[in-house]
Amino acid sequence: PTVSLYPDEDEIDGMKRLLVQVMGLTEESAEAICKVRHVVAKWWRPNFEKEIYPYIPSHITKPKEMIKLIAVNLPKSAVFTIPKNSLLIAAPLFEIYDNVNEYGAIIANLPHVLGRFRKAEMIATEKAQHAATGKRGLILSRSTFVSSGHYGGHWLGDNSARWIDLRASIIGIQEFNLFGMPYIGADICGFNGETTEELCLRWQQLGAFYPFSRNHNEKGVTSQDPSRWPDVARATRNANLFRYYYLPYLYSLLFDVSLYGGTVIRPVFFEFTSDSETHDLGEQFMWGNAMMIIPVYQPGATSVSGYLPSAIWYSLRDSDYGTLIKSGHNEFRAPRDELIPVFVKGVTYQKF
Repeated sequence: PTVSLYPDEDEIDGMKRLLVQVMGLTEESAEAICKVRHVVAKWWRPNFEKEIYPYIPSHITKPKEMIKLIAVNLPKSAVFTIPKNSLLIAAPLFEIYDNVNEYGAIIANLPHVLGRFRKAEMIATEKAQHAATGKRGLILSRSTFVSSGHYGGHWLGDNSARWIDLRASIIGIQEFNLFGMPYIGADICGFNGETTEELCLRWQQLGAFYPFSRNHNEKGVTSQDPSRWPDVARATRNANLFRYYYLPYLYSLLFDVSLYGGTVIRPVFFEFTSDSETHDLGEQFMWGNAMMIIPVYQPGATSVSGYLPSAIWYSLRDSDYGTLIKSGHNEFRAPRDELIPVFVKGVTYQKF
């Protein structure tokens, strides 16, 4: 369901009206949902001041203050009170609830409402971090909403250890930059299931070019730390050394986007709009306006097809560093023991 705003009605009031008129919530329930970020910010700050970072999944928690605003009718077995002397939490204001019992399918059918709720949590966290430390902090959310990229980053959720998921992440990081969320990444080597040596190697090579780069998997499966396989460890080291060498450029892109908007991970057609060959290039991407990355996304591959639009291009790989590369469709070498194809466009600069 959607709701249009009345004249002189802001988005908060519109959201309350949606929750009441369309979803059937009470006035005080809707009021509480829309006020949650202020309550959360009050709860978060003491934890940041004491450098204690509690892990309480946001989808099963609610500040105690909200009990005054929402009539909660749960069986005792569904309520878990955090001990007052808990060492994990500096300001134990929370009780844990079973939100499915409380809201049933209502919330499950409102991903757009949940996305906005998560954005409110990001805002609350950003305010609490800055108030407590006076410094910027890392905020990362799996669920985001329009303009969430102003407050933090996003990761692409629970993927699987499959080649199709590696390939999908290439498109996902480009899409979220189009959505205004430049700090983006996927779970390298796959979250669900058992990864393989080759898949993890290729994913580490690609993941070094995610703005948010993290190897992450679920409990109960075999570790996918790169050091598990000597070849993967070497490939990861080489890819990350490249990343760190060019980190000033990546940081400059993120800084520029934070001031003026735009994209860090850039679809090729963003830079070469008049070249129709770029309009269907989903499996390669750019860092800003200067660097082209062509990942390997198929098993057993020792080369990869790519397209370089009309421009001056130089290779950035050690084996042929500085070599002038012709424009057009090419088949590039991509052995497992070498960085994936990366090129820099001549006569480019990064504004500051």
